[in-house]
Amino acid sequence: MRYRFFAVLGAVVLMTLTSIGCDSESEESIVDNTNFTATGDFHHTVQAANRTTLRVEGINGEVKVRAVANAGSVVIAGERRVKSDSFSDASDFLRQVTVVVTESGDEIVARTEQPNNPGGRECVVDYEITVPKDLLVDVRHINGAVSLQEFESSAYVDLINGTLAAEIDLPPSGTIDMTVINGTLLLEIPATTSASVAAGVTNGELFVSNLDFVNRQSSERSLTATLGSADGNIRLSVINGTLMLRGVGS
Repeated sequence: MRYRFFAVLGAVVLMTLTSIGCDSESEESIVDNTNFTATGDFHHTVQAANRTTLRVEGINGEVKVRAVANAGSVVIAGERRVKSDSFSDASDFLRQVTVVVTESGDEIVARTEQPNNPGGRECVVDYEITVPKDLLVDVRHINGAVSLQEFESSAYVDLINGTLAAEIDLPPSGTIDMTVINGTLLLEIPATTSASVAAGVTNGELFVSNLDFVNRQSSERSLTATLGSADGNIRLSVINGTLMLRGVGS
């Protein structure tokens, strides 16, 4: 089984040193409570023509991605929030918490940016994203919940702390590759899915239900098996927590 543990840690280090640091040398004032909240919405629409991948790089908050039939664009929307010891300070700091959307080649990238040291403030960015059903999605998130709904494409997710829930109808030759370091991973796939499967938990529990495997080799915390004729690939890893793989439908 291919674990992406070190890749995840490398991504965290990279984002800490670069993307989340708007000004790594500045020192923010320290606040003594987070009783006041400032919020701001964001909304970006990117045409999906000639794009194959959406990559999302989050820090704190929820990332919800829903696949939509016949969609011609990617819509990246949501809310930014800062909690601080005054509404004025929260509003001022909110200007430094942004969502940057860029396009490069066949890829669309949505990235959270904020100062390295928020000085005790709570910074959260919640994403609500819709994509075409055939678009590959790659989510790299640090703290919070990630959900993928009604997918019919390949999906890659690295989550450090939180809960990952995904509904994916894997296409032939598609790939699902998901890692949660601390938390819960739930993947629901059609019971008729055709794929090779490798799932493992280092510390925690593994639950598998309503799937008809062949060539199954399993233990309390690991599973290697085949579904159907193994047209696609499913790789699931939880380091500390719970992994659930569930077949849906007949």
